[in-house]
Amino acid sequence: NAHGAEWVVVTNGGNEVFASRLEERLRYQPPRVNVVNPIGCGDCFTAGLAWALQRGEDMPAAIRAGIAAAAQNAEQLLPARLDAKLVALSLRGRTAER
Repeated sequence: NAHGAEWVVVTNGGNEVFASRLEERLRYQPPRVNVVNPIGCGDCFTAGLAWALQRGEDMPAAIRAGIAAAAQNAEQLLPARLDAKLVALSLRGRTAER
């Protein structure tokens, strides 16, 4: 990210999510979920992140929203059937490690 991108975010399936900006490094632990279907989780992560940024959230909060959206997606048989209210509720108490 020293060459233009303000943030770099790396996901790895249901494992930790890493984000960095200049000298700031964040690590997020996704919640444990009962995975029914992982198809579309990456897309839902991106959608949750974009949704939160559009609402004026900062990037760390937007990453948490992306994780919440991906987790909600994984628990459903059909992909990308997200409920914004449930995504927002699941954000409570979620933080990143620095």
